[in-house]
Amino acid sequence: MEVSLIFLLGIFCVFIFFIIKLIKEKRKINVGEILFIVICVCIIVLLGVFLIRGDFVERPIIISPT
Repeated sequence: MEVSLIFLLGIFCVFIFFIIKLIKEKRKINVGEILFIVICVCIIVLLGVFLIRGDFVERPIIISPT
């Protein structure tokens, strides 16, 4: 669980860095970049929901000795 949250935080930091870079360049943002930002936000939110609920992470299978 901790590893997945760290992974999610890393993706979020890269995304924020990308936005800051775009703002610093002070150029017009085209439609493709806006779509990319929206898709990234959706992926980050979906990953966050799945990882917090635990559905996305495979649970280890405990084999009981018989």
